Amino acid sequence: MATRTFPESTIAGRRGLVSVAAAIALVALVGFALLALYAVHEIQVMATDLQSVSTSLATMRTQLNETNAALRQTNRSLQTTNAKLDITNRATTGVRTSVERMETDIKALGAMRGDIHEMAHKLSGSFLFRGVK
Repeated sequence: MATRTFPESTIAGRRGLVSVAAAIALVALVGFALLALYAVHEIQVMATDLQSVSTSLATMRTQLNETNAALRQTNRSLQTTNAKLDITNRATTGVRTSVERMETDIKALGAMRGDIHEMAHKLSGSFLFRGVK
């Protein structure tokens, strides 16, 4: 068998094609590297933002805990005040009942005023009380 020889232009063409493919691969590799660097940079920016948000949330949580403690104290104070007001309300109800009874008694006495005046007039004219004054 005879060896086949390729013309120089075919070998040069293949070398040129390999060089172009290598250049394209190199450009793709550089592009991928730049894209990877950009992605890493964006991830670092996001990490910084997340750290800032985390700090803000921790501060808010502390403030909310303090507010919650103050609200618990206020609730206890309001419960104490409510208990005292309940006692006062019961006492006021008792006083109101007494005042209503007194008002009824005063009305009854007012109705008897004429009778009392008449009796007093009769007593003053009675011979038993003439010398008493």
